[in-house]
Amino acid sequence: MRSRFPSLTRRGTSSLFLLGALVAGLGDVAVGSPSSVDDLEDLSELSLEELLNIEVTIATRSEVSLSEVPGAVYVITGDELRRSGHTSVQEAMRMVPGMYVSNWTTSKWDVTSRGFGTGTSVASLAFLNQLMVLIDGVPVSTPVFAGTWWALQDIDLNDVDRIEIVRGPGGILWGANAVHGVVHVITKDSASTQGLQGHTSASTDERHQSFRLGGEFGETGTFRVNGKWSSYDSHQNPYLGFNQDWGIRSGGFRFDWGADGDRQNTAWGRFYEATLGADGFDVMTFEAIPVTDVAHGFQFHYTTANAEGDEFLTAWVSQDVQDLKTELDIDVLTMDLEYRRELETGENSHLSAGIGYRHTDAELLGDDPFWMTFDPANKELHTLRAFAVHTWDLMDHELSLVLGAQAEDNSLTGFELQPTLRASWHPESTFSAWGAITGSVRTPSLEETHLASGSVVVGNPDFDSEKVTSYEVGVRHQVSATTALDLAIFHNEYDDLQTEEFDPVAFEDVFQNGGEGSSDGIELAIDSKPTESWSLRSSYSYMLGTYTTKVGGISLGTDDYHPRHQINIRSYYDLSETVELDAGLYVVDGLGDAYEAANRARLDVRLGWEAAPGMDLFLGAQQLGVSSQTEYDEFDIPRGELYFGVTIAAGSRR
Repeated sequence: MRSRFPSLTRRGTSSLFLLGALVAGLGDVAVGSPSSVDDLEDLSELSLEELLNIEVTIATRSEVSLSEVPGAVYVITGDELRRSGHTSVQEAMRMVPGMYVSNWTTSKWDVTSRGFGTGTSVASLAFLNQLMVLIDGVPVSTPVFAGTWWALQDIDLNDVDRIEIVRGPGGILWGANAVHGVVHVITKDSASTQGLQGHTSASTDERHQSFRLGGEFGETGTFRVNGKWSSYDSHQNPYLGFNQDWGIRSGGFRFDWGADGDRQNTAWGRFYEATLGADGFDVMTFEAIPVTDVAHGFQFHYTTANAEGDEFLTAWVSQDVQDLKTELDIDVLTMDLEYRRELETGENSHLSAGIGYRHTDAELLGDDPFWMTFDPANKELHTLRAFAVHTWDLMDHELSLVLGAQAEDNSLTGFELQPTLRASWHPESTFSAWGAITGSVRTPSLEETHLASGSVVVGNPDFDSEKVTSYEVGVRHQVSATTALDLAIFHNEYDDLQTEEFDPVAFEDVFQNGGEGSSDGIELAIDSKPTESWSLRSSYSYMLGTYTTKVGGISLGTDDYHPRHQINIRSYYDLSETVELDAGLYVVDGLGDAYEAANRARLDVRLGWEAAPGMDLFLGAQQLGVSSQTEYDEFDIPRGELYFGVTIAAGSRR
């Protein structure tokens, strides 16, 4: 097996040097006094009206009240993350209406919104590849299989301000591969994370420790540095039972500076290193063997905005390096630059527009030629994009019309256009209705275009983008002072879906655009506040999809992978000013016959106690009632687990 695990300095030297020079010029740094500033109140203190009026940016790239967004948008607050007991972004997605999460091996998740096309990944063995995931504006989806290595996104949820989720197409603003949704993890600014905080938690099969230190520098600047360690014990392997223990270590920093009325600047970075137990394949003995995959990488981001807050320049660079033993060595370096403007085009109209360029340098060396080999092994990708979204407020701001499009030219498929037409009607602050028609694409992954002949599946240089036209309508209504609902109904039409078709001449399976299909669904979220100290959030979703080959109308079986029914109910109750009792019920039902064993109902409970100012103790149980080690099949070993932990923030209360 080849050994190719370069350090960050080989291909990221120039990027590291530029960012280092930037940080070095920030001025003298001094630790400031702890601060209790938070962007959002505790979930229990938010009224329904305040929850509906949380300002989000994911749908329009401009700050808009959630109640007025012309799309299916959901927000998980940082306080809700804390009280949920979830320890990762992917696990937290269980709380989102219509979002399906399946942890089917120890370090592998499938996460999707509104079903998915037929995409399968050879490298990750995942089925899902049409959801865009961003961390503070930086995409973490990989061009290798157009999906996300979820195990490598180990974000400290204590630092997350909120997670904004678009269910449905979001490519107009965020680019290709946002066919079924966008997940944007937005961390707190450094001014909100001053002082010293430590966190530790442990459960039956997980352990997490993290710290952060925030301070001040110069006259206007604030900063934080942080570190996190996580380790996971192996679930029972659904295939061979090999050890799948894994762990990840990460660190990062963030700087924010600029006085009120002056240019605002943000720079942040993250580094990680991970080891993952996995299954390998000995090409000499043709037997499965246990292996340990290793990975490391970084993300650096800088953005600057003018004093008026209507002009933005953003640059970021990321690198992911992986050694998947006996399978593949991966080295992907990506650089991105974007300029964006916000313009008032009239008394009641607004334009958001931008242009960007992305360069990706991918080196993919296969270890097992009978499984996957890339040709060429080195591939450079170039993407030039531009977007514009124009909003008109009519009828004394009761009616809003949105017309927009994103155009891009990329190395794999050439020109792509993603248009949208949206409208929202909000005659009063407690009611809004909206509708949208959107075209979106998923551009090919490098697997689909460059897997060489002899691999388990062969890439197709002519593989085209998968396409979807989505029709959506929705209503948000605060029914009373204690109850609000959010209803979305959608219909998707798909074309050029990925299929694997046998080539009788080459005697190989080849990726083709041989599929088509449609899906229909309903998503209902209900928020309730029975008392001042009790908040309930719940949702129900139904989805039915039909996916077939274009020739012959043969079912692709894709609808088997996604449940028809999903229910979640989460309760957040303050027993006193210092004691919290929280619970969550999650139900998944209606998977296809081959995955029927993955239907499940799980219960999570948590008890939190603020033992002293700045000291939170908590204990709980998760996955009660679940009898399988994975969410892929049934096994004898139960999954339910206990957990406990403590968070200490020096000199500040949450």
